[in-house]
Amino acid sequence: MPLLFLKNLYWELLKLNHDISIDVCLACYNGEKYIGEQIGSILNQISDNSRLIVSDDGSTDATLSIVRAFEDSRIILLKGPGLGVVKNFEYLCNFSKGDVVFLSDQDDIWAENKVVRMCEELLNADLVVSNAFLLGDNQSLGVYEDLFSWRRPSPKIWRTIYKNGYVGCTMAFRKNLLPLALPFPSGIPMHDQWIGLIGICNGRTKIIEDKLIYFRRHSSNVTSFESRRSKFLIVRDRVFISFLIVLRISARRIAHFLNIK
Repeated sequence: MPLLFLKNLYWELLKLNHDISIDVCLACYNGEKYIGEQIGSILNQISDNSRLIVSDDGSTDATLSIVRAFEDSRIILLKGPGLGVVKNFEYLCNFSKGDVVFLSDQDDIWAENKVVRMCEELLNADLVVSNAFLLGDNQSLGVYEDLFSWRRPSPKIWRTIYKNGYVGCTMAFRKNLLPLALPFPSGIPMHDQWIGLIGICNGRTKIIEDKLIYFRRHSSNVTSFESRRSKFLIVRDRVFISFLIVLRISARRIAHFLNIK
């Protein structure tokens, strides 16, 4: 209890002094069509001591030119590892030093109160995930009214393994989760499910109904409303992620025990 009290007191003081540093980790690849609008919606609500870290994974279109055109000192532009979206977000998370970490896709739009609302909820949580508006044409949106009507996250570990509801671009978390989540295990299906599971197992996770981004759906999205994988692959991934989370938790607890000894 004393440790938790001091942790929350520290956070409250940061909040009162407007001194919370935020790192927004944005992974991009050939995102020229939408990335300018997304970056604008982020910069409008982060402070001067916060950073928008953009990792480009080898774009061949005008993405880099659009990012550089902002000429904003809060933007840190990195050359990504060129190994796909999961490794790109891992690269970003390793670079992050902020008190709070936000994950961002290249093609959404942040609601103007996203940062304030998520940081308010992080006063009493280690990881927060929000609902989202859906943005796209009728064909791409299907029958879904908002993100939670498609994927509703759960605070329960086995339900999250069975059907992941943690979508990275709707998540923010305290920096204390990073040493627990990193490095990402090789072969995980997606980074956001892994971070969500780490949050459930090691901290306080909060799910809020507020729609805090415009989650854009189009033909080039990495994720889709309908799964493109076979049932065999889905079951295989569930078993694999279960094994990995048990392994990571066990390793941390053993290390903690040895340090105590």
